[in-house]
Amino acid sequence: MKLVIDGTTYEVHATESEISVNGVRVPVRVENGQGYPMTVYVGNRPLKVDVQGKVEGAPSTVLVDGKVYGVSVEGVLRASGGKAEPVAKQKKVGGAAGDSVVRALMPGKVVAVKVCQGDLVEAGALLLVLEAMKMENEIHAPKAGKIKTLSVVPGSNVSSGDVLVVLE
Repeated sequence: MKLVIDGTTYEVHATESEISVNGVRVPVRVENGQGYPMTVYVGNRPLKVDVQGKVEGAPSTVLVDGKVYGVSVEGVLRASGGKAEPVAKQKKVGGAAGDSVVRALMPGKVVAVKVCQGDLVEAGALLLVLEAMKMENEIHAPKAGKIKTLSVVPGSNVSSGDVLVVLE
């Protein structure tokens, strides 16, 4: 994922126990990770972290030990079995050739649905907003196509692996 902090772009990869920033690996540990503020240990150094507002796409304010940073993220990640994955991904499935399925990769609540079944969408179009881990995550179309199936409505609770949208 790309992380932009006060105008400088960083390539970031994360696992449950390590973060790599522009290729430099550092051990990390999060305490009180269910909400903000939280304590993040980078190596042995504790940092108090608080996020204000949305994170993915739009700039947010992040306070680290009281210092304010402007931050935006492209591609929200979650740790999974030693590697990081996007919050929602598209996957080719059996059945109709060319169909793509967008699945939730973490539990959450659908807070907004921006499309209807039958809509034609461009690649990158906003499909829905999923609140997961106290962050609103915009889920975008992985390709241009027609909404074949819309499996959620605002207020739906989803589990990891649940189908959100099928595009044809």
